[in-house]
Amino acid sequence: MLKKACIFLFIMISINIFSIEFARSRSISSRFIIGTGICYNLKVSTNYYYQQDILPLSIPLKFAFDTRFTDWFSLYTGVDFIYQIRTFNNTINNEQVTFYNNSFMIDLPLIFKFYPMASKFDIYENFYIGLGLFPHFWVVNNVYFELNDEKFTLNVYDTENRYLPPKKIYTPVNAGFYLSIGNHFTISDNVLLGIELFSDYLFVPVLNGYYVTPHIVNEDDAVQLDFYIKFGLSMSFAFDLSRR
Repeated sequence: MLKKACIFLFIMISINIFSIEFARSRSISSRFIIGTGICYNLKVSTNYYYQQDILPLSIPLKFAFDTRFTDWFSLYTGVDFIYQIRTFNNTINNEQVTFYNNSFMIDLPLIFKFYPMASKFDIYENFYIGLGLFPHFWVVNNVYFELNDEKFTLNVYDTENRYLPPKKIYTPVNAGFYLSIGNHFTISDNVLLGIELFSDYLFVPVLNGYYVTPHIVNEDDAVQLDFYIKFGLSMSFAFDLSRR
C-alpha cells in the first residue's frame, strides 16, 4: 500500500513541476496553496456504532499547486494529509465501553476549477466552483478502548479481536468525488487568502458487509454498509508563482 502511495505522490509531484514551468507564460499562471480546516463526517452509515458517533470530525492539511490556464479554468493538484477521530459507545457484558477510532489518511486530489465571474468583478475574479476526483489511502486506522481494566490499542487491518468487525471488511485504498466552492482574496502582490466550503464522497463504502462470508448484517438483517460523506470549511494561503 505504501509503495502505491509513493507512486501516486511521484506522479503528482511530476505534474506540479510541469505546472510551474508553464507559469512563465503570459496566459498561464500557477499558485502554491497551503490550507487547513475542519470536516464533519455525516452519519449516513447503516453501521449502528457509527450512527452513535459522538465526535465525527477530521482535520485536513493541504498542499497543492493550482495552475490557471485561462480566466475561467484552472487545474488543482496536490496532497491532503487528514487526521480523523470517531468515538462511539457499545455495551459489552453489561459494561459500557467507549471506542476511539483514530485514523490518518492521504488524499491526492485532481480538481477542475471553474471561475464563472472572472470577467465581471475584480473581487470575484478568483471565485470558483471545483469538481474533481481523488485516490484515497487509509494509512492508519486504529481503535482504542478499555474493558475490564484492560487497555486495547488495535490496528483494524490486522486484528481478530471479537469486539471489532472482521478485518476483511476494511478498504485501505479507495476513490472519491470532490465538490467545492470558494474564493481567494488578494492581500499583497504575491499572496492571497482563501476560504472554501467543500464536500467529498467515497465511491466504495469504507465498511461493507458484503466483503465477508457470512455477510455482516444489522439487527433488521440488512447488510451493513458504511457510506462516507464529509462536509468541511478550509482556510488557505496562496502564493502566486507567476509574479516576480
